[in-house]
Amino acid sequence: RRRHTRSLCDWSSDVCSSDLALSSKRTKNAASSFIQASKVEIKSPCDFGVIGPDIFYLDRVSLSTDQCYSCLLDDAVSIKNCVAEVTFPFTKDPKLLCNNMPEMMKRAKKQWNILSKKGDDYLRVYNDQFRDFEQRGVIVRVPKEEIKAWQKAGGIVNFISHHAVMQPNKPSTPVRVVSNYSQFDNGSSLNNCTVAGPNQLASLHKLLLRFRKYNEEYSYDLSKCYHTLRTGPVEKFRRLLIWRYDENDPWIVFAYVSLAFGDKAAAGLLESVKRKIGEEALKLKLDPYAVDALVNQSYVDDGVGGS
Repeated sequence: RRRHTRSLCDWSSDVCSSDLALSSKRTKNAASSFIQASKVEIKSPCDFGVIGPDIFYLDRVSLSTDQCYSCLLDDAVSIKNCVAEVTFPFTKDPKLLCNNMPEMMKRAKKQWNILSKKGDDYLRVYNDQFRDFEQRGVIVRVPKEEIKAWQKAGGIVNFISHHAVMQPNKPSTPVRVVSNYSQFDNGSSLNNCTVAGPNQLASLHKLLLRFRKYNEEYSYDLSKCYHTLRTGPVEKFRRLLIWRYDENDPWIVFAYVSLAFGDKAAAGLLESVKRKIGEEALKLKLDPYAVDALVNQSYVDDGVGGS
């Protein structure tokens, strides 16, 4: 048995960022499906502070069928030239979110003090995690001028908190960065404005039964799969966070520009991406067995197969 580490880039060339607002063209078919399935009102256009295409959102969170949720998630994913682009499936107007920078600055300072008291190793590893995110393009620095320009254009900004999760059983990564997308400000949160969708994960029972029938088996892992799915300006300015690398450095504003663990729709969007990558791969006449392994024999970022 062999285990291989793969990334979604191996399956879909590369994943890059894009303006992930749902345009009227991309959501027209989905909107009709929503209305037929559960009579959900669709408002259009609805300016969420994005310069460019209109954005659709579900005015009432009254989706009663898995079909509606799945349609919403699928429409939030597009594959162009072997590049996957994802957008958050908003079910509430994200203008409900507010500029909560003062409060998040307090939490960042508190987190710094907590890690400092625990010892230099904890603070160093936490900083290393942030640097790794920045080097891999998971987060980017956002200058004050960029934030002001976004607000001047009518955009909304929202900050999220982050904290350390201790992992004493993992010597290589004793501390992990975890962001809180469910924090409530002004009566709402980022995750409260999006939909998770139905459980689209493969059946572990069926996967294991199918795995046991092979004479030769393999397993693989989609390395950093969430972080390879890029997001756009709508999600960027609603996932701002504050940190610094040294006590004498000024505080820095970062922003997530990719999907991340903790995003409510992350699991559903990943499954939609895998399906659409499979569809594109078949159109390009790529190996159907590889497509089957990705789409039908994987559980989140882990997969198995054989012959």
